[in-house]
Amino acid sequence: MNILPLQLANFDMPKIENKEENKLKVQKKIHFYINRFLSILRATWMSHRRITMKNITVQLEEFVYVEED
Repeated sequence: MNILPLQLANFDMPKIENKEENKLKVQKKIHFYINRFLSILRATWMSHRRITMKNITVQLEEFVYVEED
């Protein structure tokens, strides 16, 4: 399922000098997409396997990593 990385690539990164503030804004945006993805997934796909926020967050962290200098 490569839906999320494509969606995440489309949003503009906030132009903020403070790296901590920037990191928080990016994380909020990522969580917005995770929640949207989960709601679509729950509405359209039935599975015997439980899908949790933690599972998807762990997978996403491999894709989206905010580097600190």
